[in-house]
Parts: sequence; C-alpha cells; structure tokens
Amino acid sequence: MFKMKNKNIRTKIISNFFVVILITILVFELAVIHFVHYFYYSSMEGILTNEIKLSADLFEAYLNDDLNNIVLQDYDVFYKRTEAQVQLMDNTGIVLMDSIGSSDLGKKLESEDIISAQNGNMGKYIYKRNFNNINVMSLSAPLKSRGQQIGIIRLSVSLEKIDAVIQSIIIKLIIFGIAVSLLSLLLSSLMSLSIVKPLRKLTLIAHQIAEGNFHIKAKVDRSDEIGELARTINFMTENIQKKEQIKNDFISSISHELRTPLTSIKGWAITLQSEDYGMNQLMSDGLDIIEKESDRLSGMVEELLDFSRFVSGRITLQKEPLNLVSLAKSLSTQFKIRANNEKIDLIVNYDRDPIMILADKNRIKQVLINFLDNALKFTESGGTVVINILDVGEEVTLEVIDTGIGITQEEIELVTERFYKGSNSHSHTGLGLSISEEIVELHGGYMEIKSREGEGTSFKVILPKGGLFRE
Repeated sequence: MFKMKNKNIRTKIISNFFVVILITILVFELAVIHFVHYFYYSSMEGILTNEIKLSADLFEAYLNDDLNNIVLQDYDVFYKRTEAQVQLMDNTGIVLMDSIGSSDLGKKLESEDIISAQNGNMGKYIYKRNFNNINVMSLSAPLKSRGQQIGIIRLSVSLEKIDAVIQSIIIKLIIFGIAVSLLSLLLSSLMSLSIVKPLRKLTLIAHQIAEGNFHIKAKVDRSDEIGELARTINFMTENIQKKEQIKNDFISSISHELRTPLTSIKGWAITLQSEDYGMNQLMSDGLDIIEKESDRLSGMVEELLDFSRFVSGRITLQKEPLNLVSLAKSLSTQFKIRANNEKIDLIVNYDRDPIMILADKNRIKQVLINFLDNALKFTESGGTVVINILDVGEEVTLEVIDTGIGITQEEIELVTERFYKGSNSHSHTGLGLSISEEIVELHGGYMEIKSREGEGTSFKVILPKGGLFRE
C-alpha cells in the first residue's frame, strides 16, 4: 500500500552534500591554478625585468655610442649575460641584432611590448610561436644615450618548462580533487545513514500505525528533532488507543443495550402475527415490516459486536473438521429463494466432495454469507452468482463470482476498510468485508478481491487445510 519513492531523502542528502563539496573543490582548485600560473609567470617576468634593466643601464652607463657600432662591436655584452633570446632594434622596431639569428632579423616588429618601448616604457608580450606552438614571454625596454632613446632591447624566453610544471601541478590537483570528491561521497553516505536510518524506522512505524497497529512504540534514544518526532508519534498512538478504546467500549455497550429490546420487538411482532386479533391487512403488513427491520437491525448489532470483539482481541476460533462443499450447498439452498425472486442464477461448482479443512464453521459460514449477500445485492436480474470450491494441495480456494455492477478501481483497495461504504454500496455498517478479512487471516489465509466496473466481482479466499489433507 505504501511505496517509497525512488529519490528518497538519503539520495537528496548525499547529492546536495556532494554538490556543495564539488563546487568548493572546483573553486579551490581554480584559485590554486590561477595562483600557480601567476606565481611562475610573475617570477619569470621578474627575472627578465632585472636582466633587461641591467642591460639597459649598462648600455647607458658604459656603451654610450651609436647603436650600429654596438651591433658591430659590442653586441656580445648583451646576450652573454642571459640565457634569453636578445634582440636589438632601432626606434622603428627593425631588428638589427638577434642572439639566435632568428628569421626576425631585419624585419620590423610591431608587438605590444615593442610599442610600449617605443613610447619610453617597458613592455611585456606573451604569445605562441607559430612553428612549435610554445608560449614565449618577451620584455622590451628603451635604450638611451645621453638622455635620448636611440633603440630598443628585447629579451624573449620560452615558457615551455614553466608550462610543463604548471600542467603537472594541474594534473595533481585534478587527481587530488577526484580523490577528495570520492572520499566526500563516501563520508556523506555514512553521515546520511545517521539521519535516514532512524527516519526509516519511524516511517515503518507510521505505516503500521496507518494500518491499524496502535500498540507499536517508537524507540526514543535521541534528543534532536528525530527524537522529538518519535516522542510525538508515541504520544499520538497513546491518544489514538485511548479514543479507540472509548469507541470500542461505546460500540460494545450500545450493541448489547440494543440486542435486548430488538429481541422483544421482534418477538411481539411474531406473536401478534400468529394470533387472530382481527387485524386488517395494513396492521399485518406493518407487523411484517417490524419483524424484517428487527432482523436487519439485529444483523447490524451482531456486526458491531463482532467488530468490537475483533479489535479488542477477544475473538476465539472453535476449529473443527469442516466440509466446505456441504457448507456451500447448504447456503446455496438458503439463498436460493432470494436468488429466484431476483431472477439470478445461483450455481455451486466443486472439483471433489468432500473438501475438508480445519476451521471454525460458524465463522467461515459468516464469510460465505457475507460474500453471497454482496453478490446478490449488486447483481441485476438475469445475472449469475457462482460459488467455486477447489482443492489445491495443502490449501483450499473458496470463491464467489458475480456478474454484477462491479467495483471501481479507486474503491477496490478500500472495500475492506472498517466502516467504508462504497459509492454504490447498500451496506448497513461497512463492516462486513472487514470482519470477513479478519476471520480469514485468523485462519491463516488471505482474501483477494478482483473487479471490473460493469462486468462483475470476484471474492476469493485461500485457506490452509490445517493438517487435513487428502490421502
């Protein structure tokens, strides 16, 4: 009756916790990667800045001469002091000297760093070489002679090793992030159990309470919200038990109080009908109605008394060997007149005779009467009611099938609920099927109800033989 949804609270706790951890790890790793990249690139920029400043200061202090003469005579002073690529350019950006003899020699360069140097400032430019797709950092600074800028010095260095180090760190961070994510997933799963496990226990208890077990108690071993929920459930069940007891006592009391006057009313109605008091037809019909209504009310009282016994646990079974075929034939004869009056065919089918079980005859009879009464009540003229009795090894199947109006799919799960009356029901108390199910379960069996609206209904009972097997 109760089904857990696929996406339960534990899944939500784990997924939410994991998403928070994952976002935290991603933010942390992105921040670390940015810092590592900035640190290594800034360090390289600092080294190149120091070297280019030293070269520019050296030129201004000691090599204060025409740039073309420097290129021809003292160019080695610049590139012997560094491992970087050294380029000397005039103020227009034409490369006059290249320490590695690259294809830039004699060409005019117009990168960002050179433009900054042309304006008298130090400039930086990071780019990828076309031929090997490796990052290169270039710094350019103005060369001055007697306060006048006469050229540009440019230092360029490959960032291949730095990028390899950064990539290695990134891979390690990714592995670390995956490991932390998996660990957090495991921890969140374990942590969620501390919340979900007691909630599942309380859910099972709530289901049992919903099914009518008001004597069950929730274990209170926590001081948090879950413990408070357990205490609330226990308080609720205690109140329900008190109210149920009051209701059951009232039903039992009023049923007993009604039984005596109903017996007297019926008795006097029968007595008056049996004697000749010169009654007219109207009085005779009135007494007949009184007798029938007394029978109907007595039946209702008996159902209420049975209900009171079942819920209070006072019911006991008087088991004895019982021939179900004989019982079905007897009840068929009893209901035959009613069936004929309503133009309904009443049929009994069985695969062998006798079919014996160990059961309380009166209680099984009560179940079968209830089934037949419902079947005849909801089957229209021209319909059929069939009693099937089958011997299936250690069990016996007792089934009543009708061609009546049927039960809606919405109501079929509710017809055995106490005091439930369907939309088409003529039940007096709504207890008949509920009591029948209780009787069947006390015998160790179970009841099945199948129905199609407009086609009919099947009431089936599967009962154990109770040790009475066919030889």
